[in-house]
Amino acid sequence: MDENQPIFSFDPIPVTARDLEFPIRVTAPQNQKSLPVLIFSHGAGYGRADYQPLVEVWARGGFLVIQPSHPDQFTTYDDPRFGRFWHDRVMQISGIVDQGDALFDAIPQLADRGDWNRVVAAGHSFGGLSVGNLLGARSFDETTGKACNLKDTRIVAGAMLAPPGCVSLDSEMGKTAPYVHTDYSHMRGPALIVAGKEDDSAHAGRDWTWHSDPYTSDPRDKSLLVLQRAGHYLHGIIAPNRRETGEDEDPEMVENLARAVLSYLRTAIDPDDPAWQEEQERMDTNEFTICSK
Repeated sequence: MDENQPIFSFDPIPVTARDLEFPIRVTAPQNQKSLPVLIFSHGAGYGRADYQPLVEVWARGGFLVIQPSHPDQFTTYDDPRFGRFWHDRVMQISGIVDQGDALFDAIPQLADRGDWNRVVAAGHSFGGLSVGNLLGARSFDETTGKACNLKDTRIVAGAMLAPPGCVSLDSEMGKTAPYVHTDYSHMRGPALIVAGKEDDSAHAGRDWTWHSDPYTSDPRDKSLLVLQRAGHYLHGIIAPNRRETGEDEDPEMVENLARAVLSYLRTAIDPDDPAWQEEQERMDTNEFTICSK
């Protein structure tokens, strides 16, 4: 990664896809074309302008990064519409891939920037569930009473940062958020699941391992990266000085995490790229633990 590589952003870019209207933010290296595309799905209550400590590393690492604003950006979990937002999030991301370079028809600076045969997805928290759904995880659809398969085979790999785990429909959380009743056994990799050991999941009746369910449900073609001292916001990935997270920030750890995700996705796209192996060799084993099968 060239840390000095100039990057630029366009925001907002209006998008209409799959009967949904929403803006996106695009960040990319200034002087490169035919870049692999990384679509990032924000957590509930956050938005496309957040997570810049991650996005900037990924863009300097050679990705065209697209951040859609999801419908839950300005809502809370008690919004009665929330039960459908998980579905709309996935439709937004697939709709972005549907359009490809046509998204940028009115922006000459973005013409031919993306290689739409190399598309990956990453997401945090609720956005991690969106990535899981794109890779084949099946969430419970209240409107049909069935598990819903929204897998998009055009997404070649994913990274899930502190994603929700599984809950039963008859649990307290399952009754209020049935979409979290997700079957990850259908999810296929390559996928990197990231969890923090201080990410308390008392609301789900579990400890931090709840967030590792996408890995433990079926670890084939997946890796689990555990941050020993991190909570749900993984040392401050939203943005510097977002104190409402209630967690101590560590910008160096955030950059290390961003590099790890970048390296994993580079190798997932091109198995001959040694980036992930080299990154694992550099990792501080006092801070990171990696499981792979």
